[in-house]
Formats: sequence, structure tokens, C-alpha cells
Amino acid sequence: MIRCGEAPAESEVDRPVGSRLWLYTNFDCNLRCDYCCVRSSPKAPRRALGLERIKRIAKEAAELGVREIFVTGGEPFPPVKSSTETLLACAAAVPTTVLTNGMLLVGWRLEMLRAMPRDRITLQISLDSPTPELHDRHRGKGTWARALRGIENARSAGFRVRLAATVSTDADADAFRQFLDDRRCGGRRSSDPPHRATRLLQATALRSRAPIWYRRSPSPRTVFIGTQSERRTKIF
Repeated sequence: MIRCGEAPAESEVDRPVGSRLWLYTNFDCNLRCDYCCVRSSPKAPRRALGLERIKRIAKEAAELGVREIFVTGGEPFPPVKSSTETLLACAAAVPTTVLTNGMLLVGWRLEMLRAMPRDRITLQISLDSPTPELHDRHRGKGTWARALRGIENARSAGFRVRLAATVSTDADADAFRQFLDDRRCGGRRSSDPPHRATRLLQATALRSRAPIWYRRSPSPRTVFIGTQSERRTKIF
């Protein structure tokens, strides 16, 4: 399902094997989601790759033709300020997407984010449902509101944001679409097409006002959302 027009079908010509590199920089996380595939949690061993190794990997990846690095974990946003070089090292080599739950994008981490290159870093933030109940059931009480605040903070700082929503049914996906329409446009008029291109959050919270689109991966059921400009640069 595509938002804001048809997206070009990906092919091996467009994105050859080996053009993306996934880095699990660490395995500890501030959350304990019940469907986490790597069993991350606050008590999980960090098992960090380390800055020097990440720098070497990122440099070698760029030399070998990697076009994108995806930084994930665990929660990749650093526990201490000195760890900011991890993300910068990846972004210096190739455009980088950071997979995060968004909850830590406040305080000094938000200031750290504002100092990063907006043309080299994209944030993919998890938001599983249009209301707190489902999201919080899997991720913990209060996490939906904090994730939404992180999304708003990242967008207001001028960063490109994609949403990753783990949904179980088509009804869940439809509810998520409706949430986006309502959130961004204050409700959809009856005369509007059902999948009208609209903005991610209320315009007052945004610096970037590009419409968004999304697609659902076949397995697992994950909705990816990004701006129209990201479609042109084939971030997905």
C-alpha cells in the first residue's frame, strides 16, 4: 500500500545485493518489548561493537560500494555523550538510518541530534498503533506518548523521519492510516480520497512539511513511512 502516489518497485538493478549494511551497534535497550527479535532489554549485555571498529567498518563499507548504513540495536542512541561519534562515523561514510524507539530524543540527546548532519541521517522511529493501548501493551506503559514526543522533536529539529509500525491485521493498518490523516490534517473530509497525501504531524510542530507515503512489508507486517523526497532518493 503506497501513500502519496505510486512508488517505484525496487529491483536488483536499483538496489543491488550488498548496497545496505546493517550494524547492530549494541544489544541493550531502555525497553523490553515482548516481540523483540534480539531480546534486548535494560538488563541485556551491551555487547557494543566499539567506536574504532565501527569507524573501520563504515570506511570499508563505503569503499566496497555500500550505499546506506542502518544502525540498530538494542537502542542505538548512546547512553553517554561520548558515544555520539558512533553515528557520526557512519554518516560520514554513507547516508545512515538510525532505528530507534524515539523515547530518548529529549534533553542532551536531542541537542546531540541537532548537531548532526540532516542530509546524512534519517530516523526510523517505532510507533505501533494510533492509540497508546496496543503500543504500550507490547512496549510498556507510557511508551506511546514518549515515542510520539520523540517523533515531534526529531521533525521539529528538521530531520527526516520514517515510522515503523508492527501491525497484526489489515484493520490495524487501516486504523494507523486514519490516525495519520487525522493527526496531520485535523480530520479527513468526506470528499477526500481515502489515501490522500497528508503531513506526518500537525504543521505547527514541523519544520519540514513534505507529504509522506508508506509501504507495508510482506513479513513481518511492518508499515514504513517516509517523505515524498525520500521516495525519490530511494531511502527505502
